[in-house]
Amino acid sequence: MATAEGSPFVKLVDSPTYEMPWDEAIGPQHLTEGLVKYLSAVTSRNWGGGDNSKGRGAGSGDASADGNMWADAVEKLRQSMRSSKGKQLMELVELLGGKPVSLKGAGSKKTSGNKTEAAQQALAVYDATLHHLRTHGGLINSVKPEYLLDSEDFDRIMEARTAAAAGNPEQEQALELWAPVEQSFGVYSTQAWNTLLLQVFRMYCLARVTPAALHQLLGTTASSADSRKIATPPKAPAATATTANKTAAAASNAAGVAAEAPAAAADNQQVPD
Repeated sequence: MATAEGSPFVKLVDSPTYEMPWDEAIGPQHLTEGLVKYLSAVTSRNWGGGDNSKGRGAGSGDASADGNMWADAVEKLRQSMRSSKGKQLMELVELLGGKPVSLKGAGSKKTSGNKTEAAQQALAVYDATLHHLRTHGGLINSVKPEYLLDSEDFDRIMEARTAAAAGNPEQEQALELWAPVEQSFGVYSTQAWNTLLLQVFRMYCLARVTPAALHQLLGTTASSADSRKIATPPKAPAATATTANKTAAAASNAAGVAAEAPAAAADNQQVPD
């Protein structure tokens, strides 16, 4: 793997057609509004824009207002996840997946009053949730639990690690790798959350949309339509005005012929002189 000179891309050796921008190495920079709508629909939490959805929702005709509203909703979703110290994410995974996340160590304890210890507990919750998702097929190797913390907890974790690494050259050198993350933590965190939420959607929603499921759904729909056709007999076509008139005229002629028949029979019975 080599870096092109003067270009922020990573190129695979012997594969000049593939380029990966550094800016999106962790994940996408933006999140689709459809994911926010889906999560709002399957949970009891409203991440769909709050009260603004009534006045500036879809179909308002103002594309810029709609875009700003959903951008705010996406940020609201990420911020809500961060502020819950990993609890909302864990609840979401358990709700959609139907299996509990196994918490061990600090993550299984009651939230501490010490802010540094509380940050370590949140880190443990994120670590356990990521492990659970990877075990069930989540493609989240680029996401580290530190990226999911809020900025204050991340600073506390790094300060604690720096203090613990004092006097150990190897640990101090390892901590230097976190310098780019500390400088652009907001970007790393946003991309990590976007990747994580999209993978949750892929695992627990899109994975259920299979060819067999679609075939069964289409077959059920077709069977229902056929049953409705069989249950409802076709209606006989209504007689037109012309047909009704012809029928009435024929009946009148038949009545006239029937009335003239006795008179004709009496004339035929007269005796000649």
